[in-house]
Amino acid sequence: MKAFLSMSQHWGCDLTKLPNLENLVSDYVTNIQALGMRAAIEQLSK
Repeated sequence: MKAFLSMSQHWGCDLTKLPNLENLVSDYVTNIQALGMRAAIEQLSK
């Protein structure tokens, strides 16, 4: 995740510098893998 978020040439900046973003993205990806995309998205609206 760190390598992906730190691709400043892609994002325009190193996103790992944003507080807690790496942890949030990692948690979302874990939920998608465990629950599937639809269920993970539905959880966001609760």
